[in-house]
Amino acid sequence: MNQSIRKLTEISIKWKLTLWSACLMILLFFSFNVIQYFFIHHWLINQEKEAIQTKMDEVLAYLNAANHAQNNFDLEGAKDFLDKINQESQMIRIINQNEQVLFTTSEDFPEDNIIPKNVKHAELIELKSDDEPLLLLRSPFKNSDFSGSIEIGHSIEKSDELMKYFLIVMITGGIGAIGLSLLGGRLLSHQLLKPVNNMVDTMRKIKRNGLQERVPIGAHHDEITDLGMMFNDLMDDVERSFNQQKQFIEDASHELKTPLTIIHGHLSLIKRWGKEDPKVLERSIGLSLREVDRLINLVAELLELSKAEEHPADTILHEAINPNEVIDRVLENFKLIHSDFDIRTYQHADEHILIEMPSRYVEQILLIVLDNAVKFSYKDKLIEVKTAVENQFFLIEIKDYGIGIPKQDLPFVLNRFYRVDKARTRKSGGSGLGLSIAKRLVENFGGKVYLESSEEKWTKVTIKLLIKT
Repeated sequence: MNQSIRKLTEISIKWKLTLWSACLMILLFFSFNVIQYFFIHHWLINQEKEAIQTKMDEVLAYLNAANHAQNNFDLEGAKDFLDKINQESQMIRIINQNEQVLFTTSEDFPEDNIIPKNVKHAELIELKSDDEPLLLLRSPFKNSDFSGSIEIGHSIEKSDELMKYFLIVMITGGIGAIGLSLLGGRLLSHQLLKPVNNMVDTMRKIKRNGLQERVPIGAHHDEITDLGMMFNDLMDDVERSFNQQKQFIEDASHELKTPLTIIHGHLSLIKRWGKEDPKVLERSIGLSLREVDRLINLVAELLELSKAEEHPADTILHEAINPNEVIDRVLENFKLIHSDFDIRTYQHADEHILIEMPSRYVEQILLIVLDNAVKFSYKDKLIEVKTAVENQFFLIEIKDYGIGIPKQDLPFVLNRFYRVDKARTRKSGGSGLGLSIAKRLVENFGGKVYLESSEEKWTKVTIKLLIKT
């Protein structure tokens, strides 16, 4: 018994849905048929009872009318009338007060098995004679010279046969309903589980082909569709996280290789000759420390970029800030650090305008762009900062008059680790990540970053931030 129950619990959801839906349909079918069977049977019996009662009323009306006309009981006249109105499978007879049959007329009715009985009140009974169902109605009749009862018997065998045929049809239909219910349940479970099967197939494809596979979403929207969409969203997050980790590892291994190789080379040099030569020792340690500093800065920037890509704008608590105030604060601090630079500001935007972006991100973006402007301005130490409003965007333009960017390199400068002149950039301490971080932060909040440049003349970075509506 326990083994059978365990096997039932271990069957697939597809067969569980099939069996449950089939059982439910069968239960509904048989419940409906049983109710219908008893309703029709009750209706047929009531029809037979009403018919036999109508016949009794007709007989009593005739006898009362005949007795009133002749002032006595005319049995011979009643015989002719009763013979005419009698029907198939029916009996009509008259009984005196001594329960003796005075007259009877019948056709295919087992009258010999019905014992005459005189009654004082009308009674309707159901009985069987040789397994034949019958209805018998007795009613008292009395006039000036007669006292007795009228009996009308009627066979309801045809109604009983009709119900038997109906029962056979119901059983046959029930057997057919079982097959149709199983088939319908199978089709229903297949249709309902089709999206789930698609998800299972997609998981197999993901295991085989990679994270780029997605569940196909149908045109009709329901709870299963929501499940598929949620699965796809989760897979998007997983793929994005996986790609970020992969990119981080690739970036880190690519950028960490050179400084680590340099440090390893200097340590090897110290091991061979540096112990006896103070100049070699001092130089190697200095260069190694410089590379270590570069490693620390590089790791910090990689983590910052990974954080910027990991947290889109919809997961960050928004705060409405005045960008002009942030710009003023950053420029004031920046001028103190780089007092040798001429930083000019031109504000053409409303001073009360608001944007939805944390102020620390705005500060970080400005510092990245300003730091690049300082880093690559060797001769003309002039930086211009302008603000304006364009449609729904707040614009910040930062322009320097430094070495500029070659035209062929301009489309790639915002890519991570891209450096126009790698030797010169490495000398200035750049890793090629700053503008990538700024670009990612701006785009996370619906903004855009553009670069324009003329080689050996100037570079302009335009930051467009969405205005709070």
